[in-house]
Amino acid sequence: MTTLFEKIFKRKYKALPGMDSVFFATADCAGCGECEQRCPTGHIKIVDGRPVWPKPCFLCAACGDVCPVNAISYGPPKLIEEYWARVKKERADGEKE
Repeated sequence: MTTLFEKIFKRKYKALPGMDSVFFATADCAGCGECEQRCPTGHIKIVDGRPVWPKPCFLCAACGDVCPVNAISYGPPKLIEEYWARVKKERADGEKE
């Protein structure tokens, strides 16, 4: 399948500056799917009620523009790993109660 990048630039995907950082949804995300519907490349998928951004993402930020609760953030993978560790811990703590 030909990607949007290949159609525009007539070559295979190559990492672009900034692609070592990624988008993620904060705890405010309601899982509405608006970001998935509005992504011009179709790279956002809702998994377990949360959006995920499989690479390649072209960093257009359309997802952040349409999010009704401003839950879309962008940052380096380490930040995201720390965030998800907190989310998992909070969920586990909530299940214990």
